[in-house]
Amino acid sequence: LNTTVAPLFFADQFLQISTSLPSHFISGLGEHLTPLVLDTAWTRVTLWNRDMAPVPQVNLYGSHPFYLVMEDGGLAHGVFLLNSNAMDVLLQPSPALTWRTTGGILDFYVFLGPDPKSVVRQYLDIVGFPFMPPYWGLGFHLCRWGYSSTDITRQVVANMTAARFPLDVQWNDLDYMDAKRDFTFNKKGFKDYPEMVQDFHRRGLRYIMIVDPGISSSGPPGTYKPFDEGLKRGVFIRNATGQPLIGKVWPGPTAFPDFTNPETHEWWHDMVKDFHDQVPFDGMWIDMNEPSNFVEGSQDGCPNNSLEQPPYVPGVFGGRLQAGTICASSQQYLSSHYNLHSLYGLTEAIASHDALLRVRGKRPFVISRSTFAGHGRYAGHWTGDVSSDWEQLYYSIP
Repeated sequence: LNTTVAPLFFADQFLQISTSLPSHFISGLGEHLTPLVLDTAWTRVTLWNRDMAPVPQVNLYGSHPFYLVMEDGGLAHGVFLLNSNAMDVLLQPSPALTWRTTGGILDFYVFLGPDPKSVVRQYLDIVGFPFMPPYWGLGFHLCRWGYSSTDITRQVVANMTAARFPLDVQWNDLDYMDAKRDFTFNKKGFKDYPEMVQDFHRRGLRYIMIVDPGISSSGPPGTYKPFDEGLKRGVFIRNATGQPLIGKVWPGPTAFPDFTNPETHEWWHDMVKDFHDQVPFDGMWIDMNEPSNFVEGSQDGCPNNSLEQPPYVPGVFGGRLQAGTICASSQQYLSSHYNLHSLYGLTEAIASHDALLRVRGKRPFVISRSTFAGHGRYAGHWTGDVSSDWEQLYYSIP
């Protein structure tokens, strides 16, 4: 790690440090659509979690500020920058690497290896080893959007059985919800939803459904418990005036739980338990947790301040930190969203893992779209809006 190659910049919202690299063989810095070995010819890698179908040169669902370099003769080392702010990592042909982040501190871990396997083990010593999934979690799963009723979902299972396909776990996407609201099911197509899940259990199948973090905020008071309770218990991310920030996701206007708040974990557990008491699901598929937002910032826009318009904006898709997500200056229990944004999926995964452990008393199964370093200790990852083609299957490996 030779940081003498360029000056250090250390300002309030701009930190930059560079190092030469011993070779061009560098991997890591996920999550991006790249080959396993990154291109050092003036490549900019941006970390700031974003709801974005995987395409090259774009920040995607996860942020992992860790890289591994192969040196001559098969030796390897790794570097991890523990920093959750928006950042660019610039790869240069000399070869060299520059970290450029919009805040936080320069908290580096250097893993000496000496071989790649040892580097990864040393990294996991810091961020946590992967969770042990339940045995059935390693089985055959079937899921897609568009199973629009229990009849269709049951038919899918029957078809799989008739064709003698192995099937361990059946899933449902948003279709099961009432008006796309979490912890509800629609009484039209899914009137016998609890019975369907119990039937699956009798046949030895497990069942998982999707859950989004955005909580519908538009119903009359007293009509939707997750929002009413959340409001009462102060669990939502707040805007500049101290009110819950309202964005827009699948159910329409939504508030966003602040999973850095211990009270939110209790509320989330209560909502998971209430729903599990009705529908005995086995695992959780958490989505839209970058967090994704269909309006920029909030329904009222964002304030004009240095967190919304920092002096340096990394190469985020959309050109602004609030593009596709909530206002950077919105307030969470631990800090501003500016500092915590890329941790949103991780904090939701921890809350979901803990809730399932308490509700079911067994090893939890959670997969999340949005991730940060250390996420694997609590949950798995799913690859988001990838295409069903060989190229994207190949690129899912790095």
